[in-house]
Amino acid sequence: MGRILFVLGLLVSFSATAATVTTKKTTLTKTTTTKTEPPPDLLPLLSNKTLSEPPATHAAKTSTVTTESTSQSVTTVRHHITSTPDWRFSAGPGMVFYGGNLAKSTGTGTAGYALNIGALTGLSGYENIMVGADLGFNSWSYDVGTPGANPSASGVQVLATVIYQFPSIFIPELRPFAGLSAGPFVYVAKTPGSNDSTLYLEVLLRPGLLYQASSELAFGLETKFGILGTDFVFAPQLNINLSL
Repeated sequence: MGRILFVLGLLVSFSATAATVTTKKTTLTKTTTTKTEPPPDLLPLLSNKTLSEPPATHAAKTSTVTTESTSQSVTTVRHHITSTPDWRFSAGPGMVFYGGNLAKSTGTGTAGYALNIGALTGLSGYENIMVGADLGFNSWSYDVGTPGANPSASGVQVLATVIYQFPSIFIPELRPFAGLSAGPFVYVAKTPGSNDSTLYLEVLLRPGLLYQASSELAFGLETKFGILGTDFVFAPQLNINLSL
């Protein structure tokens, strides 16, 4: 009887110990599970805080930045093409229609040929104004019907020049301009056996168009006209311009 009671006591003690271990294990499990959840007082903070932007929003902002950068690059290039350069050098052929003394005395045509070389620089403080000089060589020949007796004439001009470039209207690379040139013109009339040199004042108005093919290269068309001495002169010209 005593042994039976002893065994029953051991069984009751073992059962209590097992129940206690099971309870502790359950408690530990619950505690571990509970630690993975954020405390209730931090939930509002976590829900209101944006940790990162959605991929779609980030991609949209990247696209916007790229578009703006490309637009700025195109604007910069276009501004460089159409803005006034520091220096512009030009050269080109042209025609010269002039009723000088040989044309009047011989009664023949007044068409001649010219080659002009020019240099212009931007005027400080005035974006669209350029100033410089124009050097020109002119030549005329007259046919009076007598072999060996045909007179000719030539001329050299050194003209101070100012040009105003108007903003482009339809084509960004095409800009109209207007200018004024004035200075001395040495006119040499050549007849058989004699040369007669005369110094004149030449004043020319210079309307034209400039097509800017690139930031360094441009093509120009001028329809210059004015007074050489006391006679009217018309001198249309094509030229190539190099900008530095």
